[in-house]
Amino acid sequence: MMSAGCRCRFFAVQFFFIFFALLACSRDVPKIISINPQIEMTGNLLTIHGENFGDERNESFVRFGSVTPTLSSYHLWSDTTIIVRIPDFGESGLIYVQRNNKKSNAILFSTQEYMPVFPAQPESSAPLITSIEPENSAVGSLVTLSGRNFGSGAEGGAVQFTWGVEKSSRARAGSNDLDFLRAGAESGDYLSWNENEIQVYVPDGAVTGGIEVVTKSGGSNKAPITISSAPGVKIIKDKKTFTISYSVNFRVGQGSPPNALFFALPTPVDSAFQRNRDLLSHNGTPFADKYRGVRLYKFSDLQNKTANEVSVSYLVDVYAIETTIEANQVSAVQSSSVRRYQAGGADIGDAIKVEAAALVGRETNPYLKARSIYRAMLKEAGGDSFVHSARFASLCSAVDVPCISVAGVLVIKNTMTAPHLWNMFWIDRIGWIPVDIALAKGIAPDGFNLNETVDYYFGNIDNNRIVFSFGQTILPPMSFDGRTSSRPHEYALQNIWEESSGSLESYSSSWSTIEITGVY
Repeated sequence: MMSAGCRCRFFAVQFFFIFFALLACSRDVPKIISINPQIEMTGNLLTIHGENFGDERNESFVRFGSVTPTLSSYHLWSDTTIIVRIPDFGESGLIYVQRNNKKSNAILFSTQEYMPVFPAQPESSAPLITSIEPENSAVGSLVTLSGRNFGSGAEGGAVQFTWGVEKSSRARAGSNDLDFLRAGAESGDYLSWNENEIQVYVPDGAVTGGIEVVTKSGGSNKAPITISSAPGVKIIKDKKTFTISYSVNFRVGQGSPPNALFFALPTPVDSAFQRNRDLLSHNGTPFADKYRGVRLYKFSDLQNKTANEVSVSYLVDVYAIETTIEANQVSAVQSSSVRRYQAGGADIGDAIKVEAAALVGRETNPYLKARSIYRAMLKEAGGDSFVHSARFASLCSAVDVPCISVAGVLVIKNTMTAPHLWNMFWIDRIGWIPVDIALAKGIAPDGFNLNETVDYYFGNIDNNRIVFSFGQTILPPMSFDGRTSSRPHEYALQNIWEESSGSLESYSSSWSTIEITGVY
């Protein structure tokens, strides 16, 4: 009979044998990391990157849905790379690698010939895309669309990309219109636009899918484009819908014709993370409905004691952002497409440049530069969100990291709001990355639900905020003798909020806070 000690040693040996056997097996399981391209014509070559494929194919194979390519379809097989010709297997399906009866994870692949294309008839005036160059691109890169009936300029038209919202959030949104993200004319996304060619930078939030041109004559065919997400992943998720209202009222003290009084009401920003901006109601007819991010109201020939009010109500969908960045894959040389973004219009003096250079040292990676500045600022005492946002934008811009201040309101307990500023800095192929130094330092209104992890606010942002300015809004004076006024420490970054001219000697105005009237 085996003693107790022997039995223990016996079972221990068995346990370690099984453990190491399972470990050895797990190391042999093939794993797909990426495929390139994700959309392609059948008969063309597909490259699969991963690990544990084996140095030789032998009996291993790739499966496209339910179809296995012929032996002659394989052009390369190594432990980390497979190049195979795409068989005709239908519209789309899951790809996986099988080796020694071990199956890899699966990745979705679509065949280009099955992508929905609705070409315009020759006599139609609707736009038509005939080619895209390059077909494999990235956020921030320049894409050239060739075709016809594009029109003479971006005014009244747009290029739309597939929007990168998390699938579950897209399903909850319940609208096909939200599947597409428009490149912005005001943000400088269009390099050129004529009847037969459009050059457009891939906007922040775009992902692999379809691209189309929309003009007054209708929409074009949806052409396929592949958008690479390296050097990391940005997830837009957790939709929250707010209805908001705000107003401004005024009273004339002394005035006689001719005169004019202008009010510039900021409007919620339309972006990759704030969507479906709908005007629900308004009081008063705007002089300009959509003018550089504001609704512009004009009152003329006002008399003594005249009083009036303008108000607006919007519905806005807001999303949270989460990013995961592989810092070692970030390029030290960023594209010139976002060089137009400076530190909220601030003058970056020599002292800021010297300080910023000392904070980043010899670092050349723009992501790590921004992180060094962020961590240094967390140690600084005092300040509020306005001070921190302006300072972070200036320091980043001083070391060639494109960075802007973002202005809006924090939503407190779903009922109240407080003006707040934070930042976005740009990394090629990923786009805008959020940073909120004030919240990271615990500087928040009473009742606001702070994330307890300090590093959360470098790369991530919550959905309890509404954006009114993405960078600074510069408005020109409306008249040559206009007397303008601004509103510092407000929920929008614009140089002019009010302007009076002519024989308007005195008036008073009162701006409301942003009121939350509903949360869904």
